[in-house]
Amino acid sequence: MIESFLDRITSSRFVRRSSARINNGVVIVRRTVKCSVEKSVSLVVENATLTIGKQWPGIGSLPTVFKLAADSELRINGDFDFHTGCFVTVNTGAKLHLKGGYLNYRCTVECFESITLGRNVVVGPDTIIRDSDNHQIVGGSSPTAPVLIGDDVWIGQRCIILKGVTIGNGAVVSAGALVNKDVPEKCIVGGVPARVIRENVVWK
Repeated sequence: MIESFLDRITSSRFVRRSSARINNGVVIVRRTVKCSVEKSVSLVVENATLTIGKQWPGIGSLPTVFKLAADSELRINGDFDFHTGCFVTVNTGAKLHLKGGYLNYRCTVECFESITLGRNVVVGPDTIIRDSDNHQIVGGSSPTAPVLIGDDVWIGQRCIILKGVTIGNGAVVSAGALVNKDVPEKCIVGGVPARVIRENVVWK
């Protein structure tokens, strides 16, 4: 299973230079996915199924990009789906950790340092999650900071999650929100920038 996955996404040099461990896991890469995997990548899938390029029934596939740059790490600890049309890059030395859930179609994840999604995280279409501004204001803070999304988080359609943000367990991010500050547990946030709309919520 490891070799068949690696052969699908890159040249044979990946097998020699990178570390892949799939413990009781399954990796599915749809044919419409364009993958780029550089040297010394660490891939760990534990007791989970990772699907890249998943399609909704009866809907055609969109171009999907999945890149693991040199010395990056992708760790999967729960079933996770990247739907068709997603653009995912784990850049040099960065770490992407996924504990279970899915990104709906046309989502973007750009990881430059560290992004973690907890268990049962659902992300609506066209959402952007990134941990870096890429450029820096002179005298300002670092352009890159980790993003941590807790367990049982629901992120609506067309949201933007920016660097340095922690979203608490059970939180709901309303459609179109721009999150540039921490979100408390079990609350709904919305707006640009996002603010708390309601507390002590439970979603299903």
